[in-house]
Amino acid sequence: MKIFNKSKLTSLRYYFQDLPLWACGVRSQSLIERLSNFLQADTPQLLRGLDLLKKYADMSQKNYRSEDLADRALWVKIIRESDAYTSLRMSRKNIDAYFRIEGIEHLHRVLKKGRPVFLLTGHIGSFFIPAIAFGHMGIPVFPIARTVDPSNILPFERQLYEKINYLFSGLRFPSQYIFTSYPGTIDRKIISRCISGGIFWAALDLPRAYYSYKRIPVKFLGFPSSLPSGLIKLGIKYNAVLLTAWNMIEPDPSAGYIRHLRIDEPFPERLNISEVLQIYADRLSSLIAAEPWQWAGLPIIHEFIEERQTSGNPVYHAKA
Repeated sequence: MKIFNKSKLTSLRYYFQDLPLWACGVRSQSLIERLSNFLQADTPQLLRGLDLLKKYADMSQKNYRSEDLADRALWVKIIRESDAYTSLRMSRKNIDAYFRIEGIEHLHRVLKKGRPVFLLTGHIGSFFIPAIAFGHMGIPVFPIARTVDPSNILPFERQLYEKINYLFSGLRFPSQYIFTSYPGTIDRKIISRCISGGIFWAALDLPRAYYSYKRIPVKFLGFPSSLPSGLIKLGIKYNAVLLTAWNMIEPDPSAGYIRHLRIDEPFPERLNISEVLQIYADRLSSLIAAEPWQWAGLPIIHEFIEERQTSGNPVYHAKA
């Protein structure tokens, strides 16, 4: 009896042989072809998502061919997924070779206030490893992450990869992950971390199909949508300073690519939850409009677009 069919063996090779080789700097033609071939199955869905974005959203990249945007998105995905292994090579001495950091002065300024800090991000670029860069700058950041889906919907090899991802990346920063369960219950440790002035990294761009609780209406990607509000409510309760931050993957002449970690200016004080989420949605919409390949390689794009298709409401133009 076969334990693994050809498809599973190909997936296992991608996650546990080819991605580690890429992370170690191997760039052989055979490796590049295997990585490209494995991700070709994602291309039709990716093209559909990009076409929907160009149709409905306020995108500055409407004149780009969807095929070109898809190629960029697939390479962003390879780099992001290989970062589970690349993270093991990151150290204080070489962190500048992996990250270009912009806006760190905004974070340094708010840290002087002694209040908790929420860095609000999205599933942009390589979104799970900025805590490593912050840690090497002496700033412990707690990433808020979802536990691995234990159901049969997620293939075994993907479940194993995601667990290894959390294990390896978690070894490289001085804090720890704060997990939400798959149904959506967050670890209560976040309360004590808020009280002690902790710094958190949280991606809020979860569609309703992924997280249906405590959602508040916003205008996102050019159409009415909604975003989860629980973390914002918690941040406001504990007088947290709120900022947006993004970890994009961008070309670099010396290294081929680099992670561009950008921290924006803090949100104005005394905003309510709806106002915070709308500013967040506007900023993320603008980033996606300018660089859709940073976000489009994820299945969440289709869930958000489906909300637009069923809403029938007029297009909203995102602010910068």
